[in-house]
Amino acid sequence: MKATPGSEAYAMLVGALLANLQSHELQLRMFLAEADGDELEFPKAAGEVVEETYLTNWMHLRELIETYNEALGANEVQFKISGKAAEIRGALTHGRVLTDSPVPAPFSLYRFSKPRDGKVIVESITPITDEEVEKDIIFIGQEFYKVAACADQRGYFDSTKVGK
Repeated sequence: MKATPGSEAYAMLVGALLANLQSHELQLRMFLAEADGDELEFPKAAGEVVEETYLTNWMHLRELIETYNEALGANEVQFKISGKAAEIRGALTHGRVLTDSPVPAPFSLYRFSKPRDGKVIVESITPITDEEVEKDIIFIGQEFYKVAACADQRGYFDSTKVGK
């Protein structure tokens, strides 16, 4: 089934991509919390007042990636990750799905800069195809496994400590 906006295949692929991005962000937050010595405690109820930590702060994905990369030691360069995940997420969050052809047509995800003097820059145009979305899913998975391998090497994420 073709991944055209509005189709079930499109919803499944984009949903998988979003789930992978969210998992990657949570993983980075947990890694940085562990590196910072933060307690990995999840809030129990809405309205609860909790400490600001990497799990609760308002850092954007790009900032989390930069902070993670800065936290890597000289013997951990193989675990460095790209900022591309933040670009993908930004395009999904702030992009426009457009086509210049009648439906059903190939759609593309357009990303525009903030306006300046009534003009914007077209930052990216990404075709929405099964292949492109699947390629992004695979890429996010590869980045996820780099962070997981680094966390494993450091002995992070002791399941007996998480959520206590």
